Amino acid sequence: MTRPEPKCIQWKRQGAERVAAQIAHLSREEELEFWRQKTEQLLARQAHYRQLNVETSHPQIPPISAPAATLLRNNSNP
Repeated sequence: MTRPEPKCIQWKRQGAERVAAQIAHLSREEELEFWRQKTEQLLARQAHYRQLNVETSHPQIPPISAPAATLLRNNSNP
């Protein structure tokens, strides 16, 4: 008897399929730009939630170090 696949694995696969469908038609440069934009969106969302946590004085997400953020931005150009 096989075990059913855990929900977290199902969600991971669904997410991967969704991303694969979004980038399937893109050229290499377009795909790189897609990931640059997604990284910037993630960094902005993290900063937003960090600010909310600071305002409520319940910090739950540690701040990203300046060198790490700079590294992410600098590595966006291959």
